[in-house]
Amino acid sequence: MMLLETCALSATVGQRKLYDNLNLKIHGGENWAILGPNGCGKTTLLHTLAGLTEPGSGTINLCDKPIKSWPHKKRAQQIGILFQQEETLFPASVFETVLTGRHPHIMARGLQALLDWEDSEDFTIAEQALNDVDLLAMKSRSITTLSGGEWRRVMIAALLAQKTSITLYDEISNHLDLNHQQKILKHITKQVTGENRANLFVLQDINQALRYCAHGLLLFDNGQHISGPLEEIISENTLAELYHCPFTLLEHKQGNIFLPT
Repeated sequence: MMLLETCALSATVGQRKLYDNLNLKIHGGENWAILGPNGCGKTTLLHTLAGLTEPGSGTINLCDKPIKSWPHKKRAQQIGILFQQEETLFPASVFETVLTGRHPHIMARGLQALLDWEDSEDFTIAEQALNDVDLLAMKSRSITTLSGGEWRRVMIAALLAQKTSITLYDEISNHLDLNHQQKILKHITKQVTGENRANLFVLQDINQALRYCAHGLLLFDNGQHISGPLEEIISENTLAELYHCPFTLLEHKQGNIFLPT
């Protein structure tokens, strides 16, 4: 099933065109990586796909319906986003924070659900999400006592608890140690296998993209873009053009590795 589709999408900052005539078709079961240098429009695109920013031109369909036609509560059940940086002004426990990911589904249950608030299913889903990011033992901790990496994992858990059809991750690896980068990416990308769900990741690590995603979008800083299967669109020459530095390909039995040189 087509989960997200863009048609002739464009974005401009000042007089600079970030991307133009961008056409994407994202189906269930797919993991996509968005790669490109700083300032090329990766975050702008993610916010636009989430319906948070208006495109310069073009259209976006979410589950075969124009994204603008979705009521906010319904849209939040279908698409979720992890921002690059997230802060909170309110003290709460880790568990209470992850439960906020269930709010779109709670509101959809009607007035009685709002009065009763979370139920046992919501608690189970939130606990599973915390377990997935290795934070279940810290569920009662105040979020004000967490490290940057722990806070990042709480935000990822809240998004996992939201259980959307399509999930957008902006720099998911921010603040995460190497162990949790690999463990969480492996879990998230495996979740959509054989399911009517998909993920889009803005990543800085090319080799993480190749390891966990089959499809990709390359955004160049001159407004050009390339999309398709990652193994077909990534090469030493393409990466050199994308990041303005040379790359060397190291062939390995577990997969190719690209290193800037």
